[in-house]
Amino acid sequence: MIRSAKILFLIILLLFIELNCFPFQQTSINGVVKDSTGSAIEKVNVTISGTSTGTLTDRLGNFSVTVPEDGKEYTAVFSFVGFRTEKRTVKCDREEIFLNVVLFQEFSRISEVTISSDRRNTVTTLILIPLKDINLLPSASGSFEAILKTMPGVASNNEMSSLYSVRGGNYDENLVYVNDIEIFRPFLIRSGQQEGLSFINPDLTSSVRFSPGGFSASYGDKMSSVLDITYKKPVSDKGSVSLGLLIMKV
Repeated sequence: MIRSAKILFLIILLLFIELNCFPFQQTSINGVVKDSTGSAIEKVNVTISGTSTGTLTDRLGNFSVTVPEDGKEYTAVFSFVGFRTEKRTVKCDREEIFLNVVLFQEFSRISEVTISSDRRNTVTTLILIPLKDINLLPSASGSFEAILKTMPGVASNNEMSSLYSVRGGNYDENLVYVNDIEIFRPFLIRSGQQEGLSFINPDLTSSVRFSPGGFSASYGDKMSSVLDITYKKPVSDKGSVSLGLLIMKV
């Protein structure tokens, strides 16, 4: 009985020594990855399909990966951004397998893209003044400039006058444009010369924009404000009459 136990112990000991001295053989897949010009590609993703085994190529394009089991067929997948993915199926029936892989560049063509915008390209601080509010604004003079005096930074020391100053500037430092044409001050009504009359005819006006400062350089840079007036394009002959209680003393 003791002799049989010794023989069993010796058999187990021999098996243990054999397992440690002669381990199971595993197949290693090695190779190099290059492009169509023969240049090595670095950091190509090399994976064994169906397993979690993988690696990256070095700066010379070399790689080495060991398969989990020997004697089976495995598919090696090579992928890299800008190149077509390559697959190689190998049977791991020997200790080492060498692969020479060539990756080809992949080009993608997208459809035509059209970009459009409804916004104006120029940056402006002009305020659009609604024309319908002109006749509703109570004013002693009834002039168009009465609505400008309600804007921030605009002041006037006489409610009967159409003159106004902006941000403490002079009464002559206000630009006036009509249909993109600058109206110089000598052509406007001056102080003491029927200054209660307005230069603007609201019945002919299509749109009015006003800026108390910070306007585009296309209007100039030495004035306090800019008043941009656009007149309507006439399509027929019409007339209008306006009456008021303002009495001018000559």
